Amino acid sequence: MTKPKNPSDANSVKGELLREVAKPAAKELGKAAKEAGQIGGELVVLGARTARVLLAPIRGFVWGVERIEDWLATEVEARLSKVPEQKRQPPDLHVAVPAIQALTYMGDKSELSSLFANLLVTSMSIDTASSAHPSFVEIIKQLSPDEAKLFKLICERGIWPFVEVRIEGLTEDNDGRFSLIGHRFPDVKAIDLAQPKNLLAYLNNLVRLGLVESPVDRWLADKDHYAELEAGDVDLGPYKRLNSNARSSFGRRGVWITEFGKMFRAACIN
Repeated sequence: MTKPKNPSDANSVKGELLREVAKPAAKELGKAAKEAGQIGGELVVLGARTARVLLAPIRGFVWGVERIEDWLATEVEARLSKVPEQKRQPPDLHVAVPAIQALTYMGDKSELSSLFANLLVTSMSIDTASSAHPSFVEIIKQLSPDEAKLFKLICERGIWPFVEVRIEGLTEDNDGRFSLIGHRFPDVKAIDLAQPKNLLAYLNNLVRLGLVESPVDRWLADKDHYAELEAGDVDLGPYKRLNSNARSSFGRRGVWITEFGKMFRAACIN
C-alpha cells in the first residue's frame, strides 16, 4: 500500500485500508463465481436460494465495506481527533488490515470493536505506534465481550483479589487435604456479564493469552481485601453427611496484570 500524500488526511487513509481489506474478499468471490459457472444453471439457482435462507440469520451480523467505512468515519476518526495533526501517520498494515478484516464478523460486538478502534489509533500516532503490536489483533479475536469487560475491570483495580472455597476434614486422618468447591470474586455484578457462570473460564483464557497471571502461591498481605469475600456461610450439609468433621476454609488468591497485559492495556484500552 502506498502512503497517502498527506498523513493527516483521514479519508485517504480510510480509502487505502478499505482497498487492502477488499482484496482477499474479491479474490474469493471471483473463485466462487468461476466454480459456480461449471455447475448446471438450475442447480446454481437452487443452491443460491438455499444458501441465502441458511445465511439469513447471520446476515445482519456480517459487516460489509460500507458499514466498515461508517465505523472508520465515527469510531476511529473521533479518537484520532485527539492526536495532534503533526503527530498522525498511516497505520501499520500488519495491524490495520487484519483488524479491519476481523470487523466483518466482530464489528457488532462493541466491547471488541472499541479495542480495535483504540489499537488502530495507537498505530496512527507517531508517539504510540511502537506500542501497537501486531499480535494484539489476534488477542482481541480470541476474546469474548465478557472477557474484554473482565480485563477492563482488572485493569481498573490493578490487583483483583478472589478466594477459593474449600472443604477440609473429609479424610479420617485429617491430613490437611481439601476439596475445592467454588470461587468468590468481587465486583462481578458491576460489569454486567452476559454469562457470569463462565467467569472462571474467562479468567483462565486471560491467563492463557498472557494478559494476566494468578499464581497459586501469591496473594495480598492485607486481609481486609478478602473480608467481604470470606463473609457468608458455606453450605456444609452434603459434606457433613460424608464426614461430621467437614469444615469450610478459604484460599486467598489474586489476579495481576502481566507486563504484556500492560502493553495491551496501553494500546487497546487507555
